[in-house]
Amino acid sequence: MNDRYPAEAGHTMQSVFPESRELAAQLVGQGFSGDRSVRVTIGGDGLVELVDMDPRVMRRGSEELAELAAEALRNAQEDWFRRFAQATAPLREERARDIQERLRKSLEQNAQMYAYRTREIQETLAKLSQDR
Repeated sequence: MNDRYPAEAGHTMQSVFPESRELAAQLVGQGFSGDRSVRVTIGGDGLVELVDMDPRVMRRGSEELAELAAEALRNAQEDWFRRFAQATAPLREERARDIQERLRKSLEQNAQMYAYRTREIQETLAKLSQDR
């Protein structure tokens, strides 16, 4: 899963869980800079919806302000992905149960086929022993 673009994550997950695209679109991620002077909100499409800055942060240099904004954006993306993981957990659990059930059935069929083939081999060996 892409760790920086929520819209792509929702799109990628759609191929596995079609319901996840709707979930992704409804999510909002919010992040703050370490000193909480910058707040960024991103929407389900991965686009920035809001950048809010404490007026006092404008007194800082442009490089520091850029770092604070980038930190807040990263934190907003991480928050969005955490929320996405929580929202899609039931879908992933259901899919895992389905896969486990299909695997169990396949293993049972394989075991039955193995037992059948083993009996066939034993019967063939027994006939060969009698024919000698």
